[in-house]
Amino acid sequence: MTPTKGFLKGEEEIKNNLKITLSKFGSVISFHYICIIIIKTNTMKTKRQLAEKQIELQNRVIALANINIVTCGHCGSVLLHERNDELITCACCKHELDQSDCPDLWYEGCQNNSEFDEEEILTQEISVEDVVRVAMDLGMNPSIAEINEVLKYYDNEVEEDPTATWDLIVENLLYNCVAPK
Repeated sequence: MTPTKGFLKGEEEIKNNLKITLSKFGSVISFHYICIIIIKTNTMKTKRQLAEKQIELQNRVIALANINIVTCGHCGSVLLHERNDELITCACCKHELDQSDCPDLWYEGCQNNSEFDEEEILTQEISVEDVVRVAMDLGMNPSIAEINEVLKYYDNEVEEDPTATWDLIVENLLYNCVAPK
């Protein structure tokens, strides 16, 4: 992914802010590594944005293949049908339905439904700063490679123990990754 020109315009300011932030933690982390995290953070999507992408993809399927993706009005199964079909027979419940009885799986406007209202970013990602803060609280000085290990395995640990707090997960990963000095 290439950063936008607007991002590059503020590169010096970002570098200076990061140097100040990182100097507080006593760790030196390369600017390149931080840029990757910033770019990744800026590309996270909301539920609404993800729904809009689904609508776009479905519209491309319709335009390119003349095939629509609908749900069965009787059992709710997802079905594919040619757009010129007047009747659709469900492969699951075998009901024959009129096209109007089978709503599109994704349709323009559904992204405005209440199920997509939550505008939280869909991620449980942590930053380098978070890892360094926890490490300092524990009296550790992890290397960049060890920080990478924590970031790499964080999502897996969240899935293993969804009730754990983020800092406890980071602490456990640090104890597993950082060799005693």
